[in-house]
Amino acid sequence: MRPRAEGRRALLIPVLTFAGTIAIMTVLGAFVVQKYRELQVRQIGEASSIFVSSVLTPYAFRLKRQELSPDDLRRELETWLAGAGAPAAIRTLNLWDIDGRLLISTDETFDRRTHEATELDEVMQTGTLISFDVEETGPDGHALFEVYVPIRDTASGRIVAVGEVYRDATLPLSERKFVEASIWAGVAAATLGLLILMSIVLAQQRQLELALEQEYRAARTSDALRKVAERARQLAHRANEQMLNSVGADIHDGPVQVLTLLAMGGPDDVPPDRREARARELAAGAIEDLRAIASGLMLPDIAGLTLAQTLDLAVAEFPGVTGEPVETRYGDLPDHVSLEVRTCLFRFVKEGLINAVRHSDGKGLRVEAFVEDGDIVVKVRNADGGRQTREQAGTRRGLGLLGLRNRFEVFDGSVSLLRSEAEGTTLVGRIPLARLA
Repeated sequence: MRPRAEGRRALLIPVLTFAGTIAIMTVLGAFVVQKYRELQVRQIGEASSIFVSSVLTPYAFRLKRQELSPDDLRRELETWLAGAGAPAAIRTLNLWDIDGRLLISTDETFDRRTHEATELDEVMQTGTLISFDVEETGPDGHALFEVYVPIRDTASGRIVAVGEVYRDATLPLSERKFVEASIWAGVAAATLGLLILMSIVLAQQRQLELALEQEYRAARTSDALRKVAERARQLAHRANEQMLNSVGADIHDGPVQVLTLLAMGGPDDVPPDRREARARELAAGAIEDLRAIASGLMLPDIAGLTLAQTLDLAVAEFPGVTGEPVETRYGDLPDHVSLEVRTCLFRFVKEGLINAVRHSDGKGLRVEAFVEDGDIVVKVRNADGGRQTREQAGTRRGLGLLGLRNRFEVFDGSVSLLRSEAEGTTLVGRIPLARLA
């Protein structure tokens, strides 16, 4: 579950990062668009306010002073709007009294004679009012901005009327569409650039995490190898100590005792005329014991041999020692086995056979080697449970079961001793195939 959870976490972080970036850029784009719209409407309001102050206000005061009738004022405004100096965006002008009565309108089709107090009150309280929702349309079907501008008395500053201007919204809306499209294109480009940069950063971060993880794994592997090496060193030291103790015991119990007896004048229970012959026999036995010990310590040259040939070499001398043949049964053995593993299996077979002839009559000896459950398995089987005499087995001692186990543990292997009345005694050694190279 942990690797899967880490995988989901590694996938969730980029997704949330990208989603957050897109959301932030979308909000930023909406904010810029909203601010642009407010600025555009404010500019339209300021332009309309200037127009009302410079054009409509003088006419409004003349109307208030009754210097012009409403019909005359309408005709003059219509004439002015039709002239070359009038802004093309102005479509209709309305003049409202502060009580909501329509004073004049340049649109003859305009049939509303009174105005709701809500919008007029808001204009008188806040100033210029612009309709944000473009719902009004002119006779030609163009969308219109509806702008209310208060008209003030220059002396008192009191609002005396309200001018209503209908402006053609075609060009502002076209500009708005173009500018907003440009804003969103810029936001999209910036977002894409940020996502690309973030992808690069996240990819580099992931590479750094993988590198750190590999370094951590390498450190753990190195520590494990160091512990294995330390364990192997301890096992090798233990095996060497055991081997030296075994060799020392063999020399002390055999050749040294014989040589001590000869140094003291030979055996006392032998007639004087037989002492010299008996001494020669004892000396020859001591020499044979030393040769046997040396033979057990020396490793033959197995550098160029296969595993099967190495095992054959280990059993080659035993028929001559016991007088009984050693049967061999080999399965399909690996072609490539390291020298260290072959050396270990060589000594395993030799030690197994030594123990077999020491603790039995040496009959029914068999060496088997095969692959089983991912391990190379070597067995030394003895079919008889009897015991040989020292003269039959010779004086050779091996490394012992503990020494063999120590050697096998270096390769993550194991050694076991099985006893059965039907099959006799079997020494079994296992080494994983992964450790053969």
